[in-house]
Amino acid sequence: VSSAPAWSAKVNEARQAIIAEASKLRAQRGDLLERIRQHASGTARAHLEPDTERLCLRLRQKGMAPRVLCELIEVTEPEWAGAAEALLGRDRDAVFVDRPDIGAATAIFKEGRREFRHTSLVSLNKLEQFRAKPDRGTFPSIFRTEDPDALSFIMRRYGTVRLAETLEQFNRPGRAIMKDGLYDDGLVRTHRSIDPSQ
Repeated sequence: VSSAPAWSAKVNEARQAIIAEASKLRAQRGDLLERIRQHASGTARAHLEPDTERLCLRLRQKGMAPRVLCELIEVTEPEWAGAAEALLGRDRDAVFVDRPDIGAATAIFKEGRREFRHTSLVSLNKLEQFRAKPDRGTFPSIFRTEDPDALSFIMRRYGTVRLAETLEQFNRPGRAIMKDGLYDDGLVRTHRSIDPSQ
């Protein structure tokens, strides 16, 4: 009987933790349902992170024309689509602006560092040297785009990543990715996946 208050406190603590977790899961479920609704309705930007949406809105309000990487590129080899999306990760939401706007866009991005944590702004001034056509058999070679900045970005970030069809190819020195998302960054091997349960 004397331990009843201790048990009561522990039960109450566990109940509060469960309530908090359930609330968090309900919010995540709501976000997912909203994204599914937007996608089903054909909304153009249903796939973008909310932070990317906010940044693009803010840039448009200041008279800029933001472009998002995932809307500028297309994977030309469907069998590599899952690995491509997984390796790009958050880079899918990288935002581009016109070169004359990069200073003002950077100032907006800096001011909103808490609002824009899950997106990025591309430093266009650092892409000029990456205008070459991608080598066959490299990660950038599976993309098609009309935007030279988008391809330069992919070349800068992923230009040395080889496409490996076999473990023998994958085990060669340097960076490589396989269709199933197995990735070697040149030092560490990881599994890249769009769906964390895979």
